[in-house]
Amino acid sequence: MATARAHAGNVEVARHACAALQNLAYAAENKIPLFCDGAHAAMIAAVQAHAGDAEVARAACGALQNLAASDSLHVHLVRDGAHKAVMAAARAHASSVEVARYACGAILNLAGAAANQVPLVRDGAHTTVIAALRAHVGDVEVARHVCLALWNMSVAEDNRVPLVRDGAHTAMMAAARAHDGNMEVARAACATLQNLAIAAENQVPLVRDGAHTAGLAVARAHASSVEVARYACGALRNLAVADGNCVPLVRSGVH
Repeated sequence: MATARAHAGNVEVARHACAALQNLAYAAENKIPLFCDGAHAAMIAAVQAHAGDAEVARAACGALQNLAASDSLHVHLVRDGAHKAVMAAARAHASSVEVARYACGAILNLAGAAANQVPLVRDGAHTTVIAALRAHVGDVEVARHVCLALWNMSVAEDNRVPLVRDGAHTAMMAAARAHDGNMEVARAACATLQNLAIAAENQVPLVRDGAHTAGLAVARAHASSVEVARYACGALRNLAVADGNCVPLVRSGVH
C-alpha cells in the first residue's frame, strides 16, 4: 500500500496493487488487519484517481467486496465511503459485467448490516444496483447479487417506498423471468416483494406493475420450494390488504 500511495498517479501500479489486495482480502483472517491498515482507503483512493480504468475498478470493487464479507466491517466501510466508491465505479463502467458483479456483490455484503440499510438507499446504492441489473439482466451472478441486496435493503421500513418509486420491483421481476430456474433469485425476489408490499403506499402500484403475476409465476416455477411459496404467499397477502387490489388479484387468478 505504501508503494501504491507513493505512485498514486500511475495506473499500472494501481492495477497491480488493487489486484493484490483483492486476493489478500479473500482470506477471512486477513480482512480486519487489512482494514485496520487502510486497505479500504487505498482502494477508494485508487478508484477516485483512476476513474476511467476498468481494470482498477474491477479489482478495487472485488477487494471491497471481500472486505465487506466480514460482518465486523460493514458499518465501518460505509462510514468511510466504500459504498460511494463502488457506486462510482459501477456507473463509470456500466457496460462491464465484471465490474457490475463485484460492485453489486460489495453492496450486497454492506446491506447485510441493519445499520447500513437506510444510509445505502439514502446515498443511492439501490439505484446503482438496479441500473446494473437492467444493463446485465442476463447474467445470473449480477441478478443474484442485486436481488439479494434489494432484499436486505427492503427490510428497513423507511426504504420500502423509495425502492418501489425507483423501480426495484420491476427490475427484480425482470431478473426472476430471466432466471426462472434459479432458486436464489426466486427466493430473493419473492421475499423482497413481500417486504415492499407491507407499505400501504406501495400496494396498488405493485399490482398495477404486475408484481402479483410475477410472484405467482415464480411460485409455480419453484412449486417444490416451501420457502419460495411462503414468501410469494406473504407478498400476495400484503397486496390483498388494499381494497383497490382485490378485484385485479382475483381476476389474475392468484387465488
